Amino acid sequence: ANCVQGEDSENVRLALYTGLDGIPDSVRHKLVAMAVAEGISQKYSIQDTITDFQEEGRAFSYKAFWSTVYLPNGGYDTCLLATGVDLTMAETIVSWNEIPQKVQVAQEPCHCGFIYCASSCPVFHEFTAKVPIYERRSMPLKKQKELRNWMIEKSIEAAEPLVVTSEVEWNSVSTFSWTGPSQDYYTGSTDHKTT
Repeated sequence: ANCVQGEDSENVRLALYTGLDGIPDSVRHKLVAMAVAEGISQKYSIQDTITDFQEEGRAFSYKAFWSTVYLPNGGYDTCLLATGVDLTMAETIVSWNEIPQKVQVAQEPCHCGFIYCASSCPVFHEFTAKVPIYERRSMPLKKQKELRNWMIEKSIEAAEPLVVTSEVEWNSVSTFSWTGPSQDYYTGSTDHKTT
């Protein structure tokens, strides 16, 4: 959770962005832009999952809550909580790329019959280096759906101790009233219940 108060929306956005460690940049930009809209107060939540199994083999599921108050002096008082689960698919070795290499290992006297001959000549060792070729494991659509649901469940579980709500709609993307980060969390209380 990150709470920021400031007079300039850009500075508030920058401070919120900096405080969201561990969340992919594209998600941070999106959340910060939505949390601090010019000249308005809002309370909102969002849940989303981003997958890129083909190229990067990653999935990121997150849940975010924020409350922004546009102050009479033109400033902003914003709290943003984001939690998520990041998953990287395993890679397997499917083949080896063989690269011939030549390395100098010593020097020896030259055996040449010319008028000019160097005093020593290099001795080379030739070998083949093997470099693995990786491929991401594929995941059937049914498993991707199960993974998405699991990731959503885990990101919500991580957020529950931090949030105080008056109406909880965990399985919905709709908005709900969020009063801000739980004060118990910041004061060290072990009772992290939502209301």
